[in-house]
Amino acid sequence: YSGGTITASYATGSVTGGSVVGGLGGRIRHSRITASYATGSVTGNGGVSGLVASDHGSTIADSYWDTQTTGQSDSDGGSGKTTRELQIPTGHTGIYANWNAEWWDFGTARQYPVLKYGGLDVGAQRR
Repeated sequence: YSGGTITASYATGSVTGGSVVGGLGGRIRHSRITASYATGSVTGNGGVSGLVASDHGSTIADSYWDTQTTGQSDSDGGSGKTTRELQIPTGHTGIYANWNAEWWDFGTARQYPVLKYGGLDVGAQRR
């Protein structure tokens, strides 16, 4: 459950649960999610979604889930993209045009963006 703000984040781990299971968040209410994505497998018994399972009055902008790797075609917010669509923009363009280029390393073809803000180790995130 989230009732706050999520900005410039990503989730790559598998998520398994009963119901209301999402790749980035399960149930959100009056939240704001911006410039974020999810790529891990998402499974459950009901209310399972690629990015957010249940949204009540939130704003979700410029945020995505990988329809292939999550195994999910729906979400209660965000936009579903293929692996190729998420990895092809290798700069501050396309679907990432509104993301803060000072915070993200967009990588090369076949890589997802990772955070570089605050001195985060880009190479370690790509291992």
